[in-house]
Amino acid sequence: MTTQDNLYQRAAESLSDFLANAATKEVLNYREALQQGFHLVKNKGVLTSSVIKEIQKI
Repeated sequence: MTTQDNLYQRAAESLSDFLANAATKEVLNYREALQQGFHLVKNKGVLTSSVIKEIQKI
């Protein structure tokens, strides 16, 4: 027999395992960097070396 708590706990563990995957973390970081870069360029109207450095930090 299982409870809803057991099901939610297992789902949370699965999600944790998924997010802990190094390749997944890398892709999420790339996505964040691209989104941030897009917003920086959109706001400044130009791609500068400082924007590139900011993207690379992420």
